Amino acid sequence: MECFLLFLAVSFVLLVISMVGVAAHVRSDRWNQSYYQLAKRFGGQVIPGGMFGRPSVRFRYGPTHALLNTTSRGGRKWTQMHVSWPDHDVRAEVHPRRPSDEPRKLRGTDDVATGLDWFDDRYVVRGNDERAVRRFLTEVVCQQIDRLTHLFDVPDMYVSLSRGRILIQKPLLLRRYADLEDFSYAALSVYDQAMLTRSRGITFVENSLATLDTEIICKVCGDAIAGEMVLCRRCRTPHHHECWEYYGSCAIYGCLETRWLMMESPSNGSPPAPQHTRTAKRGGRD
Repeated sequence: MECFLLFLAVSFVLLVISMVGVAAHVRSDRWNQSYYQLAKRFGGQVIPGGMFGRPSVRFRYGPTHALLNTTSRGGRKWTQMHVSWPDHDVRAEVHPRRPSDEPRKLRGTDDVATGLDWFDDRYVVRGNDERAVRRFLTEVVCQQIDRLTHLFDVPDMYVSLSRGRILIQKPLLLRRYADLEDFSYAALSVYDQAMLTRSRGITFVENSLATLDTEIICKVCGDAIAGEMVLCRRCRTPHHHECWEYYGSCAIYGCLETRWLMMESPSNGSPPAPQHTRTAKRGGRD
């Protein structure tokens, strides 16, 4: 009798372990499929996760490289985007103000005021070069960070700039493709807007138009823009004219502007001249 009861107990434990294993495998497979979809969207490569591992995806984004994966920190699980950044000297970090100070602080950084009252009231900003940090955190970049903070109704995030990399984290373990796509676009928009203000990219002048100094990448197709180009009227992000017409609006996450300024993308670095403003027709966007 005792042997029979022991047999039942062992069988029950094995059944529970098997059911847990099957559930974990199904959950892992669905998670991997979401990452494969994201890799297809961005033309990247997936490192799939297993029962005890988490997937990640690497892809090229215009002139840079990006990595999406997850991590655990401070007892929380974070989905994070790493994007290569051309400046290896600047160190900075941004996060919402909290009742207690953030437990980690980038080495050699001090508090920085951006000059935007609304942003300085809500966020902690630290950096090793105040002038460079303020140049990085333009008003449009700060607006993108604020949108990222409130994404998925979880008012928290962490952004750091260090050793030639932008790290953007959200304290959620995102598994659904739609959520991963939303987070990816929100994170990449921070990079997009920061790149637009670099002196070697697009420089804004007094009349709010732009001068082009190097190759500019369309945010819809990822190819260099040559010839006919439009700028988003709100955030001044450049697009191919045809790509804008196809997409139906600005490709920067959260912008949603449908009006554009027509520009000629010059090869000699001379300032482009505005041609006209038009509202895009909603067309082939999926």
